[in-house]
Amino acid sequence: MKKILIFFITVSLSFSSIQFNHIDNLFDKGSYEEALNACEVISSSNSENSDFLWRYTRACFELSDQENDTDKQKYFINKAFPIISDALKIDSLSSKTNHWYAVIIGKKGQLEGTKQKILNSYQVRKYGERAIELDPNYDGTQHLMGRWHYELASLSWFEKSIASLIYETPPNGDYNKAIDFFNNAHQLNLLEIRHLFWLGKTYLAINQKSKAKDVLSKTIDLTPFDNSDKMMQEEATQLLSKLK
Repeated sequence: MKKILIFFITVSLSFSSIQFNHIDNLFDKGSYEEALNACEVISSSNSENSDFLWRYTRACFELSDQENDTDKQKYFINKAFPIISDALKIDSLSSKTNHWYAVIIGKKGQLEGTKQKILNSYQVRKYGERAIELDPNYDGTQHLMGRWHYELASLSWFEKSIASLIYETPPNGDYNKAIDFFNNAHQLNLLEIRHLFWLGKTYLAINQKSKAKDVLSKTIDLTPFDNSDKMMQEEATQLLSKLK
C-alpha cells in the first residue's frame, strides 16, 4: 500500500512538473494569454500548490503589463491578488511567491492612487527584501526594489505630505539606491529592456544627462520581447529626443 501511495505521488509530481514547464515555455515565448489559459485549465487541481499559484499570478501580471488601458490593468491585477495571497499563505519561504506578492501589491497600490500606493509601499519593501534574501540572483526582484526606490524618491511635495499623514515615519526612496538595484538587475540579465530603461530614467531624475543618454540609447538598441518592451522603447526614444 505504501509503495502504491509513493508511486501515485511521484506520478502526480511528474505531471505537475510537465504542466509547469509548458507554462514556463509559454512565458519564454511571450504567449501570456495562452499561459493564462493553461493556468486556468489546471487551477482547480493545483489550488494548494504555491509553485503553480505564482505562475498563475505571473500570467495575470504579464497581461496587465502589456496594456495601456487602466481598467484592463486593474482587471488582471485584481484577479492576481487573491491568487498570490493564497500562495504566500501556503509557502512563505518561496522566493518567487514573495517576489510576486510584492509585485502585485505594489502595482495594486499604483492603480488605486497615491494614498494606497504609499500604504502598500511597506509591504512591497518587506516582501521584496525577503525575496532577495531567499534568491539574490533573480533580476526581477532586484528590478522591483529599484522601482520601489525610484517611485518613492519621485513623490511630489503634495504626495509626501500625504505620506506624513499616513505614517509617522513615511517610507523613503533613494535614487542612488535605485541605480544600484537597476545595475544589479542589468548585470543579472543583460538583454532585459526594462532594467536599462528605468536606469536611464533614474539618471535623468538626478540630472546625469550624459549617463541617461548612454543608457537610453542602449535601451532602444535591444530587441523587444513583447508589447511592454516596445512601449518602453518608444518612451526611451522620446526622452532621447529631448536630450539632443
